[in-house]
Amino acid sequence: MQEEQHRSGMGPLKVEVEIAGLHREQTCEGQGFSPQVSITGLQAGHLALIMEDADRPGDVYWALWNVPHLDQIPRNLPQQALLSSPIEGIQGRNVRGGHGYAPPCPEPGEEGHYIMRVYGLDDVLELDPNAATRDDMIEAMNGRAREYGESHMVYSRKREWTSSYEY
Repeated sequence: MQEEQHRSGMGPLKVEVEIAGLHREQTCEGQGFSPQVSITGLQAGHLALIMEDADRPGDVYWALWNVPHLDQIPRNLPQQALLSSPIEGIQGRNVRGGHGYAPPCPEPGEEGHYIMRVYGLDDVLELDPNAATRDDMIEAMNGRAREYGESHMVYSRKREWTSSYEY
């Protein structure tokens, strides 16, 4: 995307996920609430984001679009398609079939790699939150994205130890 950003003239965005990545509370080991995302350099009128598995593109943990210009997406957004508070926007379906943020949950002892991609858009996207896929979202942003930034995150779960001793 950075090559595409350079060729298309998209402006850069600085994207920061709170505490430099995913905290345990934002995963399946905690409460699973969405992280706070800070965006610096946004000039466009709207923004969209896609959080996906870096090792399995298309496994979307969070899709959010039609958010009016702001510098920070607050944590713990409701898990519903249409948002009116604390921010306005639309959330698509995630890897688990629900709307909004799905907490990552790598296998115990494994490390998950995730990418938070944020796009500054010149207009809203006409997408159905019940049916739109990641590819539909990217296609709808074609020609509308004016800015782009991303943040890479890593989360690893501790290995669950069990005893093999039988009583």
